[in-house]
Amino acid sequence: PILTEPPGAEVSIWREDRADAGWQVIGFTPLDSVRFVDSGVHYRIRIELDGYRIVEVLPNAFTSWAEWRNRPPVGTITLDRTEDLPEEMVRLAGFVRDDTLVIGDYLMDRFEITNREYQEFVDAGGYEDPEYWKHPIVVDGRELGLEEAAELFEDQTGRPGPSTWRLGSYPEGQEDYPVGGVSWYEAAAYAEFRDKQLPTSMHWLYGSRYYREASWITEPRSNLSGEGPRPVGENEAMSGLGVYDLVGNVREWLVNEMGDGQRATRGAAWDDPQWVAFHHLPKPAIDRSPTHGIRLVRYLDPGPELAYLERPVEPRDERDYRNERPAPASEFEIYRRLYDYDATPVEAIVEREDTTEHWIMQTVGFDPPYAGPRAGAYVFLPRTRGSDLQPVIFWPGSGALNVIRWEEDRAWTWDFLVRSGRAVVMPIFLGTYERDDPENNITHGDLLSRPGSNQYREYSIAWVKDLKRTIDYLETRDDMDTDRISFYGRSWGGQAAPLALAVEPRIKVAVLFVAGLWTPFRWLPEIDPLHFLPHVTQPVLMMNGEFDVVFPLETAQKPFYDYLGTDPEHKRHLVYPLGHGIPQDEAITETLDWLDTYLGPPGG
Repeated sequence: PILTEPPGAEVSIWREDRADAGWQVIGFTPLDSVRFVDSGVHYRIRIELDGYRIVEVLPNAFTSWAEWRNRPPVGTITLDRTEDLPEEMVRLAGFVRDDTLVIGDYLMDRFEITNREYQEFVDAGGYEDPEYWKHPIVVDGRELGLEEAAELFEDQTGRPGPSTWRLGSYPEGQEDYPVGGVSWYEAAAYAEFRDKQLPTSMHWLYGSRYYREASWITEPRSNLSGEGPRPVGENEAMSGLGVYDLVGNVREWLVNEMGDGQRATRGAAWDDPQWVAFHHLPKPAIDRSPTHGIRLVRYLDPGPELAYLERPVEPRDERDYRNERPAPASEFEIYRRLYDYDATPVEAIVEREDTTEHWIMQTVGFDPPYAGPRAGAYVFLPRTRGSDLQPVIFWPGSGALNVIRWEEDRAWTWDFLVRSGRAVVMPIFLGTYERDDPENNITHGDLLSRPGSNQYREYSIAWVKDLKRTIDYLETRDDMDTDRISFYGRSWGGQAAPLALAVEPRIKVAVLFVAGLWTPFRWLPEIDPLHFLPHVTQPVLMMNGEFDVVFPLETAQKPFYDYLGTDPEHKRHLVYPLGHGIPQDEAITETLDWLDTYLGPPGG
């Protein structure tokens, strides 16, 4: 839904693939629902009401899938009268953090502070006026007065100003470039001059709404891995809430400390690689590198919560798999045994069969190989069902842990496999769909955020056993060619694939859709995919987005691919200029070609 206060605003959309059509009006608020193509199409939404400031956002402002990562939907967009909102700022919706911390709406600069704007501070004597320098200037553990510190804040000719300037002014023709070469102290003083504040890390994060959908829109347009800054807004790198250049161009100082005289920066600079974009980069508060710039916020109702968000930021313990090594084979063998179980009767029953336009769906129940609720699988058969069907085991994305019915998980992209003549088999993993655990309320926001827990270990082992038991069941059917079983894993399924492939030799080939190693967390070693990767020997096709923030290219995708034990001739990594997704038509073509190559065409 798209809601505004006041209502009655005109809503238009713009599609990059139909740019010549311009903005198309789709209705007036409140709009109950708007559907968008979710793969490979860049949309913008414009909201207009006479007398009010125009609002432009991306569709991800209204999606709610990422609430577990504290990216809730915006809800109602408050429209500001033209005269009430500073022209250079954008209203951002407030948010709730950790269930109890309620943060009100706030304003954020639409662009990074430009040389032209910073010149006003210099010309007004900002470097000499102690009114703006509210924070002690500490260098090498010693506090300096403003006059004593003045020589630390000079341009290339000894005049007050950024380190990139000369003669008290910016380079000719660069008035609309972001100011760079300023320390944290200068940024804080400039904020006082404008009666604004340096953002907290959390306010910056919410302003970016930088995740899956936005990543492949923002990053390709951002000034990363370049040769220098560019004029603000030139790259059309707009965030989900209408803020430009939050990624790339210059790093932006935050108010938060990061220990040892350092302050946090976010957003990366023109000379940073793509994978840095979403990380904190601690820098000495006195650092005046050309890559350091400014963006400001204004809190409409700061309240006592602001002090909490201004607290020091603890560096995130991100895993860099490029510097890690898998466990030795002898240790892996101990881990592998955890996934074994004694042979027992499957006791399978087809509980329901439904026919649709493209397939026959069977809901099958059978006993799990562990103590727990009855297991099962969904089996999707071609309408022209026959014998010797090639089964494709589908491990879905983590949305499967959030819904009760598989139809509610909109991230399924396997129907083309059934229409190609294969059978798709979806194990009903413990905690997914109707096997959700009501006592623990297993959702991907709950369980998957604690991968280092014993609970996660038990579930992870159970999931692999569910997959193996599903294959046990397939071997009881006379319509399945169990010598030609393949694996198709999406996101969560791709991340978990090393465990399944390394311990289940009955799977002959795999296709992984947006897969990689998970960098924010540390697993218990017996379920860590890193230790299983060298023991995967099946042919593997990986398909990923270049700008994926779930599985970043350099730190998550490439190590995954490099550690695969598959012969190099039989593994392939395709990368597309998207985020956590790939073009559907190309996914279909590459997947079917890969399966045909290693298993032969259906019915062949």
